[in-house]
Amino acid sequence: MFDSLLHNSQYLDRNLETTIMFLKTNYFEKAREISNQVNGEINQWKTYLSAITLFAFEESLQELVPDIKIDINNASIFQPQYQNLTDTVCNIQLNNLRLCLIISDSFIDDWITVPENIINSPEFAGHLYVLLEIIEDEEKLIFHGFVHRDEILEYQNPVANITDSNQYSNNFKIPLSRFDSEINNLLIYARFLEPNAITLPTVSLTEQIRLPNINRVSNVVTQSLINLEQWWSGVFEEDWKSLEEILTLQIPDPIYLRSKNSPEYPIQKGKLFDFGSLLNNKQFALVVKIKPEVGNEKGVLIQIRPQNEYCLPQGLKLKVTLNHNTNEPESEEAIAMESDYIVQLGFSEASGKQFKVEAIYQDAVITQEFVL
Repeated sequence: MFDSLLHNSQYLDRNLETTIMFLKTNYFEKAREISNQVNGEINQWKTYLSAITLFAFEESLQELVPDIKIDINNASIFQPQYQNLTDTVCNIQLNNLRLCLIISDSFIDDWITVPENIINSPEFAGHLYVLLEIIEDEEKLIFHGFVHRDEILEYQNPVANITDSNQYSNNFKIPLSRFDSEINNLLIYARFLEPNAITLPTVSLTEQIRLPNINRVSNVVTQSLINLEQWWSGVFEEDWKSLEEILTLQIPDPIYLRSKNSPEYPIQKGKLFDFGSLLNNKQFALVVKIKPEVGNEKGVLIQIRPQNEYCLPQGLKLKVTLNHNTNEPESEEAIAMESDYIVQLGFSEASGKQFKVEAIYQDAVITQEFVL
């Protein structure tokens, strides 16, 4: 059945190696409208290619199997808070399965690298991952294959890759040989595979805690993606409170943050967390301070403070990663030394950008994601 559909479709060409989907003119205009809403030329271009890929893939599958149910309305590319997730399109529904498209405009190696969050985050994770190559100037899309999530997890754990900024980021490195290049098999999966046959994460990546040596963790700073844009309108998540409410000791900021040349941050909120029995359930505050800057940018200061003591445990680390949901993350770290009562990192970034904050002590990692 599938073979006859493939050969009869006017939008596909198929040989022993690849399946080629041809692009239609109307894809380009729709993709341009979506990409114009994204900040930054590079992200606009990648979003443009991803949108074309999504439309071509959707329509091609419907040409192959007219009664197949494919829903792209909730795809990540249509969600402004995920605009930096430019090389993938997640949250596609194919019958009862969730798909994630991995998109490239060139292949120079025998493997691909994808961000860990599209594998381990319930916001993005799919049952199946489809690898597609778009060649825009030739108006064609090449189906390179698919792999299911359990195969990725069985193959290997996240690996540390060095970025251009000499920082490390967790990614999955997947050989091209692991992808099933037969599109028939993808359609068979969509028709007959039960969703529970492939495991999906039930805890958000923003809620993941790697705590092999801890018996209990409470008040974890990882509930959901925090939209800081709402804070300017006075709308705050329930657990984020004023520093006067959560800090027993009101220790002032370092003097350079209180100088006349450094304007005060008008918005300052914090949330309590602990590392469980690893630090005798002592509580700490993750503090976020925001101020307006030139143009569309916001100044952000991230701090970790003790709730009711005069110093942090030596070795406690604060890590902030900008563009963590892209292939070009930038990370910076600050580590508490002996007698430090605060660790902090500051940066400026445009509205709509996402960043990830991690509080790390020994093997414990508590993560929170934000969007400006």
